[in-house]
Amino acid sequence: MIKRITVVLIFTFLLKTNLFSQNRNDFGFKVYESGILFLRDGSSLKGLFKLTSGNKIKYRKTKDSKKRTFNQKEVKELIFDDGEIYTYKILQKNIGGRRKDVVFLVKEEQKGKLSLFSREFSGSNYLTGDNFTSNLFYICRKNSIYIKQMHHRDKKNIAILKSMGNECSIFTEKIRDKNSYKKNFESSFKKAIKFYNHNCD
Repeated sequence: MIKRITVVLIFTFLLKTNLFSQNRNDFGFKVYESGILFLRDGSSLKGLFKLTSGNKIKYRKTKDSKKRTFNQKEVKELIFDDGEIYTYKILQKNIGGRRKDVVFLVKEEQKGKLSLFSREFSGSNYLTGDNFTSNLFYICRKNSIYIKQMHHRDKKNIAILKSMGNECSIFTEKIRDKNSYKKNFESSFKKAIKFYNHNCD
């Protein structure tokens, strides 16, 4: 009986791990895209860029130019010609009982006193063999380098939103519990963040 339970637990762990494993092409850029890279030293580079699964940015001035690679220590933000903005943020995680800073290259979804970012990843399901792509969302105070991850559960998202916008009473009143959160924002943290940025100074 114990052996059977152990096998089930191991299989469940493998399934969960695979479901959240990152693809080598996290953001879906299989080719270089044109844009402009702003560096922390105040300079900028125009050319072609590609995002990597290692949270790095590959750059070529032209299609046939030599490749250069940049990371979070050098980059302020990357803006593609289609308007999409990417920047580096830090997520604090508890790993093995210890807090660890994990750096992610994330896409800006909403900008304001509270900003929303996303990170795309893909994987496959061991049971069905199907591949999938999904997004993780993060919230961040203006000018902060630290992000908090949003969830699928209203209760967790309400707690995060309250902690980030607790100085705005009109906002906290609208998310005081699951019922009010659902009524006012249809359980959408995107709509809640938009409301906060438009109504809280």
